[in-house]
Amino acid sequence: MAGMPDTAKSLQTHLEGFTNATDLDVKLVDTFRLQLNEESRKAALPIFLPLLTKTLPLTSSPQPLCALLISLLEPIRFSELLTLTTPAEILPTLTFPNAHIQLMGLRLLQKSTASPSEARSLASHPELVASIVNLSLVASNTEVADFAARTLLELLSIDKVGPSGVGEGLIWRRVFSDKDIYQSFFDNCSWRNKSASMSRAEKTLAQARLLSMIPKMAGLNWEVVSRSHFPQVEARFEGEGTLDGLLGFATAMVEMEFDVLMYMTVIEFYSEFLLVGPTAERGTAPGDKIYSTSKGLEYLIANNRHQSTIALYTTPPGEQSDQFTASFLTSRSASYIANYAKHFPTHLRESKDLLPKILKALSTYIPGPTGQGPHSRSLHLLASLPPSQVLPIVLEIPLAPPHPDYLKTLATILPADEKLYREYLRKNPSFYKKLVEYSSVIALKENAQASLRMLKGLAGTGFGLRDIIGSTIVMEFLVTVPQRVNIAAGRGGDEGSAFGIAVSRWEVMDVVAKGMAGGGTEFDNARRVWGKVVNERVQGGVYGAGAGGLFNGAGGKIAWEGM
Repeated sequence: MAGMPDTAKSLQTHLEGFTNATDLDVKLVDTFRLQLNEESRKAALPIFLPLLTKTLPLTSSPQPLCALLISLLEPIRFSELLTLTTPAEILPTLTFPNAHIQLMGLRLLQKSTASPSEARSLASHPELVASIVNLSLVASNTEVADFAARTLLELLSIDKVGPSGVGEGLIWRRVFSDKDIYQSFFDNCSWRNKSASMSRAEKTLAQARLLSMIPKMAGLNWEVVSRSHFPQVEARFEGEGTLDGLLGFATAMVEMEFDVLMYMTVIEFYSEFLLVGPTAERGTAPGDKIYSTSKGLEYLIANNRHQSTIALYTTPPGEQSDQFTASFLTSRSASYIANYAKHFPTHLRESKDLLPKILKALSTYIPGPTGQGPHSRSLHLLASLPPSQVLPIVLEIPLAPPHPDYLKTLATILPADEKLYREYLRKNPSFYKKLVEYSSVIALKENAQASLRMLKGLAGTGFGLRDIIGSTIVMEFLVTVPQRVNIAAGRGGDEGSAFGIAVSRWEVMDVVAKGMAGGGTEFDNARRVWGKVVNERVQGGVYGAGAGGLFNGAGGKIAWEGM
């Protein structure tokens, strides 16, 4: 067979005689695939495409054939693929009850995401678009569902119309203006659809998958996702008078009072939805991701989702109707508020009475009941709020006994505000002594890394650098070369932790060295006392020059003023 691998004839014969009772010659298939090149793919495609399509449903091990088919079609555009096969031949790969075959079919359709013209080719075949939508919601295999959702979103992105898009909008029209395809979102996800033969678990999974796609869809085209397209469909599933289309359905479809896990999923959806269609805060850079408002936030406020989600956190536990359920929802609510506070600080500050309620709730979770670990989501929320507002709460965070969550939170907050830092040191006079102590215990690596992160953050500030240089215990700790852990002594599990801690320790020293070198005359005395030994420590690398350590000389030589 001219232009093809020498195994082509044997494989052709094998596939032509293939039946349900035939064992697939996997070695032959893989050998042929590995022998293919650009020229032989073109020669082999007309012969093997129909053979593979015929054979796939007959084998119990389709993965090798799927891999071969994908390899054969690798250089082919989707529009070219339609000249070699038909949508009717592709469709069974999407409905066949095998994840490998479904993934292969989706990979063929993903070719249409390469350009607007390729997307146009797919848009003219509603049965294929419908299959992508259906698999994204109800595929039994998670990888298949994720791949289908990703393909759908890529299609909508490449086909986006408008100033920021280059598409023609044909995929958008197919998904939102084809009644059958549009209704499939509702059929698969609504509890009002009594005809669908789906279990409760399958229905809630479809809902969760739709919720994961809605923020991305709305971010691409808010107007299309948030308006009505088929009122008779939406009224049937959403109720009369709803004009918010697929968005309105998605935010109303979940029976949250009966399913705490889905309630948690919905709150996570709100957290992502907050950032849809943002308006940058005046005077901020795009990379800051600080916004005055967003379409998502305004929608959540208009539909009371924002307020009710925050209330899950600010309502005292004793006043919650179901305290067991509330314990799960409170954490998700804290994460939502943290995301809101981080990206919309002015909006939060200008929201009447909201910040005092949040701070009051925070004070009940930090430091938390005696004997219980820290409420991690509340600590994350605390770190997202303006430092000037959280001083009394931060002062309640215990430095001892050490806990990595408390230390990580302090490492975020203290370097950001000198007043808060000074007040915390006033309450904890052994602050630096404790940090050195925690940084020295390899067995408690999370505490050590969090403490070193705190030292590094403070060393990057003028006020922290002055205190670190003025602390003999900290400077002696930093300039001392750490000992290696002896793997042969049976402590191999500690070796990786020890090295990571040693690297972090050296990084703190490097920040201190650069701060001293670049500082003004206030550091003259520090340079005289510590200059030489600090420079040698940085030059020596993680384990010091004399130990043949890694990263020797990584810091470069510091140019010390006044020396």
